Amino acid sequence: MQCPICGAPAKHLSESLDGVDVTCPRCGEYQVSENCFNGLLRLDLDGRTQALRAARAAAPPGTRPTISSLAQPPWWQRVWRSWRGAA
Repeated sequence: MQCPICGAPAKHLSESLDGVDVTCPRCGEYQVSENCFNGLLRLDLDGRTQALRAARAAAPPGTRPTISSLAQPPWWQRVWRSWRGAA
């Protein structure tokens, strides 16, 4: 499998109703919850990296970070992307 964050070859540790556990040589070990996996893949590299950074910051010491929610980009980025896509 490919790492959902950076695209590098990664090891798919397990899959459950909770999400997908991943080990990547670049990004390390983390979990992506089932409810935000597809949304994570739609983000650009910076957005995916920020999601993992936030999960690491929120994880208690010694636990695997879990990406369980995605922050919305600022309103102006959403408007810019929709305008740029329409052009």
